[in-house]
Amino acid sequence: AAILLWAAWHIAGEAISPLLGEAPAPEELAEIERVARTVPGVRGVHDIVVHRYGRDRVVSLHVETSAQCLATELHTIAESVEERIAAGAPGMVVVHVDPIDDSHVHYNALQDLLAEWVARESGLASFHDLRVVGDELNFNILVDIGVHEALDDDVIAAIRGRLHAAVRQRFHSAELQANFQPPYAYGPADMG
Repeated sequence: AAILLWAAWHIAGEAISPLLGEAPAPEELAEIERVARTVPGVRGVHDIVVHRYGRDRVVSLHVETSAQCLATELHTIAESVEERIAAGAPGMVVVHVDPIDDSHVHYNALQDLLAEWVARESGLASFHDLRVVGDELNFNILVDIGVHEALDDDVIAAIRGRLHAAVRQRFHSAELQANFQPPYAYGPADMG
């Protein structure tokens, strides 16, 4: 009886888990990112979400490109990514294009500062969609930050405060808008 109960529990778990939603395997995420990065013009990949419906899957992801591309070029990049990823498994792929303008004088310094800061701050996975708007002295920083696990509002507020202080220490008049993203949207740091 115990063996039958264990077998029933095991079979039910295997059937129910995909219906309730489960995280994709790190290997699958890494493959989606790898394939997307093979398309000329793709600078970065993030916010990968995979849903399964039987043997089919729906993949949604964001790709970062140059803001200097024309709309037709961005459309071609998105379609190429969709086609290449869809060739690997049945289903549908939807690509959102994030044109990134890295021409601001402080862009590279901010990118380095954020990379160092995310590496030091526990609970954070990555950052992406870095946008810097304004002139050399007065500018706004907009960035999306991926987290490893669900964080409550107090923890996010504390992290945001520490990041804002780190930014203001180096760039005195900069304003920060950081969007913290849930752990079901995967980026490069979540893939291994």
